[in-house]
This record gives sequence, C-alpha cells and structure tokens, in this order.
Amino acid sequence: MKIFIISSFAIMFLSCSGVSVKQDYDVKFDFSKLKNFSWQTIEEKGPVVRNTLVEDRVHESVDNQLSAKGFKKAEIDKVDFFVNYHYLIRALTSSEKDRISAGFGLGSSIGSDNTFGSLGVGIPLGVRTDYEIETLVIDIIDSTNGKLIWRGYAQQKLLNSKPEKTNANFARVVQAILEKFPPSRKR
Repeated sequence: MKIFIISSFAIMFLSCSGVSVKQDYDVKFDFSKLKNFSWQTIEEKGPVVRNTLVEDRVHESVDNQLSAKGFKKAEIDKVDFFVNYHYLIRALTSSEKDRISAGFGLGSSIGSDNTFGSLGVGIPLGVRTDYEIETLVIDIIDSTNGKLIWRGYAQQKLLNSKPEKTNANFARVVQAILEKFPPSRKR
C-alpha cells in the first residue's frame, strides 16, 4: 500500500512538472527532405546581451536532440536547414486587481437637522510580486531561401543558482521543444 501511495504522488508530481510547448510551422513544407543542419548566427537588435553560457547550453542540447533524431551537423554549404534560438527573460509584476483590500468606516448623526458625516479608510492587503518569465524559442530555417519553416517554444524556469540544475533545465526544455520536430503529417 505504501508503494502505491508513493507511486501515486510521484506520478502526480511528474505530470505537474511537464513543459508546455507550442509550435508553428509551414504546412506546405516537406520536412522529410531535411537531413543536415548548421547553426545560423543572427545579430540581435535592441538591448540584448549575448550570453555564451546560455548559448553553449542550448547548442549542446539541440545538437544532441537533433543527432538522436538522425540529423547530421554539417558545414554551412552542405546543409538543408539552419537552427537558431532566442532566449528571452521578461520581468513582470503581479496585477493590482489580484490584491485584496480591507477597510472600515465611521458615521454619525450631527445636530438636530439629521446631517450625516462619515469617514472611510481602506488598506490594501497582500504582497505585490515581481517575477520573471523565461522563454526559449528554437527556429528551423530553410537553407535554400532563408524562410522560417518551424518554430517551437516553451516558457519555463531555466536559470538556477546551481549551474548543474541550469544545465539540466535547458536540456529538459530543449528535449520537450524538439519532441515536436519535425511535425507529423496528418493524412
């Protein structure tokens, strides 16, 4: 009985910790012709700082996942598709409408002419929460025309104070994203 209870909790925990992945792709493209890939370097615009630690983690994880699927890394002039990624961190604050307020009021009747006066005070309760959303996007680009043919992305907590956990987080999320590549053809 103990094993059953422990197993049930483990299954519930693992099912709640899954990575939600979204994808978009060109439904007219024939993904079966893709065999060889290389990384495409794109200069980022805006306030983006290149993080070589993240870059190394993503490259290693993507290379491993694509190799496991039978794709070969090749020289740029011998590839069918390019791979690119974007890693975004967005800082947010919890919404004001999620906060709770408490208040009290006082009232009295003044004088014989029944005039009425009152005072009310409200105090917001709860804590404003600042948090980050991390998004990892993986793009597959057709090498013949430079068009995006597949995109997969997930929002998940990736960075951790321990580099080993960060490595594992990136590997897990990349695997989840690339499970959907190449997309299956529905007949």
